[in-house]
Amino acid sequence: MSKAMELIRALPPKWNPLSKLPEDDELDVIPGTGSQNSALFDWRLTSPGNLAEAFRIFTEGETNNELPTRQWDQNIDPSGNTAGAGIHFPDDTGRDRAIKIPQSLKQTNQTGEIIAIKETLEMVDKDLALHLYSDSRTFVQGLTKHLPAWEDRDFIGVENEEELRSTVNVLQSRRAPTTLEWVKGHAGIDGNENADCLANEGRQKNQEDTINLTLDPQFKLTGLRLIKLTQSLAEKAIKREKAKSASYQRKIKRRATTQNIGRAQECAAEINGKTPSESLLWKSIRHRDITRRIQFFLWMMCHDAYKTPGYEHRANCQFCHVPETMEHILLECSCPDQQTIWNLAAQLWSHQETQWIAPSFGTILACGSINLQDSSKKVLPGESRLFRILVSESAHLIWKLRNERVINGTEPPNIDRITKRWRAAIEGRYKIDHVLTSKRFGKRQLSKQTLRGTWKNVIRDRDKPSPSPWGGTGVLVG
Repeated sequence: MSKAMELIRALPPKWNPLSKLPEDDELDVIPGTGSQNSALFDWRLTSPGNLAEAFRIFTEGETNNELPTRQWDQNIDPSGNTAGAGIHFPDDTGRDRAIKIPQSLKQTNQTGEIIAIKETLEMVDKDLALHLYSDSRTFVQGLTKHLPAWEDRDFIGVENEEELRSTVNVLQSRRAPTTLEWVKGHAGIDGNENADCLANEGRQKNQEDTINLTLDPQFKLTGLRLIKLTQSLAEKAIKREKAKSASYQRKIKRRATTQNIGRAQECAAEINGKTPSESLLWKSIRHRDITRRIQFFLWMMCHDAYKTPGYEHRANCQFCHVPETMEHILLECSCPDQQTIWNLAAQLWSHQETQWIAPSFGTILACGSINLQDSSKKVLPGESRLFRILVSESAHLIWKLRNERVINGTEPPNIDRITKRWRAAIEGRYKIDHVLTSKRFGKRQLSKQTLRGTWKNVIRDRDKPSPSPWGGTGVLVG
């Protein structure tokens, strides 16, 4: 018996059954808050349920044998200091903060909301109960209702993962209850309006604020809950781990890729009025308005990956006798392919109310993120969608015709054949859109309003002069 006790005492505190463990201080029941819009953060560190619920895989591999240094006062009143999302303290305005989000983080409203919550938590004494108001339903519900599911999947596929992990880490370290309550934004609520003003003030600051997202190892949880693992989640977890490797980072930070993404950002900013983030641009390549084969085409273009060693004899353009870059093929070549196709796109666009934007290389790469606007800066969803379709389909057709000519050795097509190929491609997209309006496609169904908004000025019935037939047999105007 003495030998057994000696071995037990040799265990680290976290694994020693004689130590005071987190569950000794945790409440069995999460108290209610009396409001349908508020919820108390679940501070418990232990895994509920049976033994199967405790196993996690794809963890970061770190070992921490220390017990969390946290003891709860179960007699403390859950009501206490309140904070706005901006950050605004109604009872102590001297502590208000206007934060400028650093460029290293995503420049989105959601990032601002979660950072405001995290910084508020760090400003308030951990021993004081905190009631926090936010107009972000996403994060109020995410940090309470959805958090167990997000932690089960190790935040895979959750936006603002890094910021959320840091916020949860700070919440877990608090020694008093934290309640989050959603309030409606832009509804004249004083605290929320003040927080919005502070957020706007922060955005206009010249100096970025320092945001520390370092995690306290005592409250750090990584890995997927094994019992919740699916094949899809496992694949995503493996891809995420692979993306962390130095070799993968070197590949995605290739000089050509960085330059192409920069050009795409500049063109998108010129058209949209604001610069999209790199992650948004990569996501826009997979926009649902762009077919899968063209998504791959754009991805390859961004990486400047259409280079095949051993075929240097194809390096120069047959018509212009200059190096045949993708920019040359799509926009500069004297071959009638690209000139005819872009002229056809511009001619079709002449039926729209807005002016045609002559594509540049950056515009082609960024076409999935383009949002056209009217004179009052209101986004035109229908025209934006048609622009994405015309630019992506036209660029891809130019590439296909070039490959048929250079690789297959076919004769360059005449203008009539080019016109027929292009019209067939665009009319084919209209027919696909028409089919997608069927209810059998479920979540992928295209609304008839979207169909009309996209094609109303450029499609007419084969047998009628008026446009907008909305049948499957329409043809392009002109």
